[in-house]
Amino acid sequence: MPTIVETDPTTAETLAGAAGASTRIDAIDTLKAHLESHPDEFAVILGPSMNLSAAVAFADTYRVMRPALSVIL
Repeated sequence: MPTIVETDPTTAETLAGAAGASTRIDAIDTLKAHLESHPDEFAVILGPSMNLSAAVAFADTYRVMRPALSVIL
């Protein structure tokens, strides 16, 4: 099930509606711990309220660490 990272509840609900069943997290730091405890996670959706620099850094790091994980900006 995809994980949505978004601080705005309305936007998170909209993204969840498009993604289907999902987990919602409100910070990239929390996401890192979530991914460690869910090694089978296949997709992360980084919402528009996330800091762009942090989102790009996350995507860059995880494309090497977990190449099977899709990161959607």
